[in-house]
Formats: sequence, C-alpha cells, structure tokens
Amino acid sequence: MFYLSQLLNTAIEDNNNARVGKLIDILAPIVRAGGTTYPSVLLIEGGQERPWRVPLSAIERHDNILHLHVPVEQLMLQPETGDRQEISLAHEVLDKQVIDIVRKKTVRVNDISIGDDWEILGIDDSALGLIRRLAPSWLLGTRSQHTPTTLIPWTHIELVGLQQSEQQGTPAQRRNSGQLADLHPADIADIVHQLTPGQGARIIEGLDDETAADTMEEIDPDRRSTLRNFCA
Repeated sequence: MFYLSQLLNTAIEDNNNARVGKLIDILAPIVRAGGTTYPSVLLIEGGQERPWRVPLSAIERHDNILHLHVPVEQLMLQPETGDRQEISLAHEVLDKQVIDIVRKKTVRVNDISIGDDWEILGIDDSALGLIRRLAPSWLLGTRSQHTPTTLIPWTHIELVGLQQSEQQGTPAQRRNSGQLADLHPADIADIVHQLTPGQGARIIEGLDDETAADTMEEIDPDRRSTLRNFCA
C-alpha cells in the first residue's frame, strides 16, 4: 500500500532506465461500479505541452520509481478539455471536502490510499496524512507506511460538487444522488450545513425531487433562502 502524496512527482523511467518524465496526477472514473475502483490512467508530464495518458498495464512501480514499459510515442496525450467521466485525484479530491456516508459528515482529504495493485482504497483525513506530505520521509520512518486508523474506504465517501457534472441534460436525467439518497433528509441537511452555500446547492440539485424537498424542510430558513439563490 502507498499514498498519492508519495506518488506525485515520482520519476518515470523507460526500459533503458532513462528518465522520460514524472507523475503529476491520477485519474479515476467518477461513476464507481461495484465495490472496487481503479485509476483509469496516470498522467505523466514529459516533453509535450500536455501530459501523457498512461494505462496501468504500461507502468510498474519499483524502488520508488515508475517504469514505463511502452515507448512514449505510443501514448495518448491528455485532451485540453479533459473528460467529465474522470476525476483528478490530485486536483479534485486531495485537500478537498468529501462526504463520509457512514459518519454522515464532511471530512477533508489529507491523502489518498492506493493498494499495491493500484486499487483506490480510501482517503486519509488524519493529521498523519497531512504530516506525511509535509515532513521528509526519513523523519516519519515506517510509520507512514501503515494504514491509519482513520482511513475511510473509497466506497464510503461521496464526492462534493460532482452531482451535476456526472449527469448532463435535463433535470429529470440528472436525478442521481448516489449514496446520499439512502440517508435520512435530516442527515443530508446536516451535511449541507457543513458545506458552502454553493456546494450545498449542488448537493440539493443532485437529489430526486422528493428527497430534495424533504431535505430543504430540514434546513434552517436563512440557509434555505440562500440555497435557493444558488440552485438553478
């Protein structure tokens, strides 16, 4: 097991042990199917204007170096507009708030845990997760390699602010609130109160009409009025 913070900026070498770039991001599918999630691609910064998209099958991690097993000429470049079916772990999850569905609260992502087979295991909201990114590895020793007790499984979190981007089209086509729909409206309202008005509005807009109405009834009047200004 390792962490996103340990992977970012890791050197990438080809089969001749020549450096070809560094890892700058990991993309994962927004829609999670089943109980496990794996990255869709790794983004490698090299000699091009845009990063290369590297499939997991083309990379191997060994001694803190990532080895690329295909020529860079065979790699695709990341489109400038990106793909809204994917989420950036480095820019859209790390250091952002997510919803812990089990504890029914928002938490800050201090690091992301990844298995040896590249499965995205969960997020670390502990102080150690933040220290791991700030302190040199020799100071932390082997302690930073162990799973923190506060590791929240990837299957237990809901990403904030992606309800609209996941589903485009008419409101009827966008009513897909994931695991949030399983919570009581009062619990959803508590979560909305922990978010900014803009984030809370996106949560409400992602709910089905009945759940959204019930949730709004649980929100205090002042916040409810503010949310309506942000809702489409």
